[in-house]
Amino acid sequence: MISTAKEATRTLMGMDFDIGLDEQMARSLSRDGKPAKLNQWQKDARKAWDEAYETSTGRNAGQAWESVTTSGHAESYKDLAWLSKDKSGVSKAWGQQAADVSRYKSWHMQNDPNLSKMIELQEISRSAAKDMQTKLDPLLDSVKPTGNSIGKFQDARSHWNKVEKILSDFGENNIDPITADRRIRQLTGGKSIPDVVEDMTYLLEGTIKFGKRP
Repeated sequence: MISTAKEATRTLMGMDFDIGLDEQMARSLSRDGKPAKLNQWQKDARKAWDEAYETSTGRNAGQAWESVTTSGHAESYKDLAWLSKDKSGVSKAWGQQAADVSRYKSWHMQNDPNLSKMIELQEISRSAAKDMQTKLDPLLDSVKPTGNSIGKFQDARSHWNKVEKILSDFGENNIDPITADRRIRQLTGGKSIPDVVEDMTYLLEGTIKFGKRP
């Protein structure tokens, strides 16, 4: 199932690779001739993937952020419209769950014993910048403020563009961790990178639920 040698040998930093079950195609799962549940498939598939990955690369799949997902996984979106480039169809009803995916990734990285503090912050930054580019930005692009809110919206958008640039630069190794932390704290009045990412998830959730679109 490994698609390329490059994907099989990727390193920790910014190289996560998720494999998911097409649940529309696999409506009826079975194991040993008996009906199987989704969580059992994920458990068995993860074990098989881990073994195949280690055999092919000599490395641990978990340390390389390789994972197998289903709709029950914490990193999976319940609203499949999030997987489309066009975010106009995302549901307000799933706003919190969509933001929770970003929260989970940040929390998971902060609690991974395999990561040093620097790698932890860099992975959090990379992941958050990606979510901002692919999810938050398209939503903010569609928001149409009116009246006195126009100026405030433009100021907020400018602020978050600066945050995104710092996180992206750090995630891509364009700046060092000390510079990234200093710039984020200067821009946000002393907040840390994880604090800012948490704020971003609330902005994402609020924009989904309450943002006025045409």
